[in-house]
Amino acid sequence: MINDHESVIDVGSDDEKETFEDEEDNTTVYSSDPLSRHTMDRSLAAKMYIEQYYINAQQSVKERGQRRKDLEQKLENMKLSSKESNDLRKELDKKESDYMRIKRLKLKRSDFELIKIIGRGAFGEVSLVRHKESNDLYAMKRLKKSEMLKKEQAAHVRAERDVLASANTNWVVKLYYSFQDDNYLYLIMEYLPGGDMMSLLIKYDIFTENQARFYIAETILAIESVHTLGYIHRDIKPDNLLLDSKGHVKLCDLGLCTGFHRLHSSEFYQMLVGDAMTIKMKLIEATPLTQTERIASWKKARRALAYSAVGTPDYTAPEVFLQIGYNKEVDWWSLGVILYEMVVGHPPFLSDNTTETCLKILNCKETLQIPTDMGLSKEVIDLIKRLVCEKDRYKSADEIKLHPFFKGVNWDNIRNQSAPFIPELKSPTDTSNFDVYDETPNDDDDNYNNTNINLNDNNNNNINSNCTYTTPTKKSNIMGKGNIKDKDLAFIGFTFKGFDAVNKSPTNRRNVESIFNTNNSTTSTSNK
Repeated sequence: MINDHESVIDVGSDDEKETFEDEEDNTTVYSSDPLSRHTMDRSLAAKMYIEQYYINAQQSVKERGQRRKDLEQKLENMKLSSKESNDLRKELDKKESDYMRIKRLKLKRSDFELIKIIGRGAFGEVSLVRHKESNDLYAMKRLKKSEMLKKEQAAHVRAERDVLASANTNWVVKLYYSFQDDNYLYLIMEYLPGGDMMSLLIKYDIFTENQARFYIAETILAIESVHTLGYIHRDIKPDNLLLDSKGHVKLCDLGLCTGFHRLHSSEFYQMLVGDAMTIKMKLIEATPLTQTERIASWKKARRALAYSAVGTPDYTAPEVFLQIGYNKEVDWWSLGVILYEMVVGHPPFLSDNTTETCLKILNCKETLQIPTDMGLSKEVIDLIKRLVCEKDRYKSADEIKLHPFFKGVNWDNIRNQSAPFIPELKSPTDTSNFDVYDETPNDDDDNYNNTNINLNDNNNNNINSNCTYTTPTKKSNIMGKGNIKDKDLAFIGFTFKGFDAVNKSPTNRRNVESIFNTNNSTTSTSNK
């Protein structure tokens, strides 16, 4: 397939050539094929469009039936009068009707009021926003399409969107909507005002074993919920453990989940041997730090590293670096590293530079050292050693739950218990637990108010797809004039509307939402 800006391609005799012009740069492109690139692109887009339309029509019917089935099963276990049961059935019917209305909505960036930017990274930013019509608060992740393609991140953002769309659990951040315009991708998620675990570790330095036990137990349940869906998170670290208003854990940033994309390891090794070599050499040649200086330096730079394109390898299992094949156990390695950091105050393989950290991880049998002067219990030491190891590592959540360190943990009710640290919030829009960033002018922002994106993308989605294809921003891009750009084909099917959006405004009486709202919610979502 010819790139949008490729120069003239001359094949065959002049009388056999078909010509058309690229609307962006007026370059004339010739082709002797019966179907031009222009026609082939539109044929491919139309094929994807039609296939996903029918896939999602079937998915919608299936999910609606499942919601009714779930309600009936739960009503059987509740002692309700016939009137109460019928009222709940009618409420579900109304919510289904409201959901159909939501799926016809058109969302654009200007529908949301920016309150504060609470995260900024290499590929985009996260903001606290308010929907102007409903007044509901959300966390909006905005990602630039061109950067996603340029940095080979399209598969990652699609993976995150797919996992969030299918994760009907209280252990994973909830996705309400996803949509796109000509320049950006948007994920509209629940706002979790408690900040992240990294901020908590920076603030308190070291947790007691009781505090660590609570957070590690909740993290186990969060990881288990992702594994149950058939995914591997692959990026478990304190930065990706968010805290809700009551201090309970939820997983976020699932862009490296499942699919075993080569991008994670290849990008990391490009960092080791590519453009980052100059910076790396400066780190290597610098005067070695003492352990105290190293810990202080690491804590100072920790937040900046979390938002960098390179990231941190501190929590990555050795088999990921070796690219020898790995499974769900890589998430349990990361869990052990986080436990170590909670009770010791820094990660176990902390070094002056990322290269040395990687080497320590690869040689973990010799380099893992647990301090003997901190009064750590034999249970926590043993658990760390059973998680941060190459052989005999725990393989499942059930195995880990049986470890003596978790004696007394009420696994079925832990989310209803009080967390060790409860966020002090002055208002629903309190962002004191996040680093707030100044808004920066963007050349594309002027187009937001004029952009009208159909949230349906004509039902152009596949909830369980790991492909990188998503919907063109406008139907005219498929059937109208002009060429389909690479970024249009790349993001076919990105749009999503969750059934949970209907439940955004809670009531005080018994309702369908309260029945479905359990630790392992069965509330379905639709990807239409």
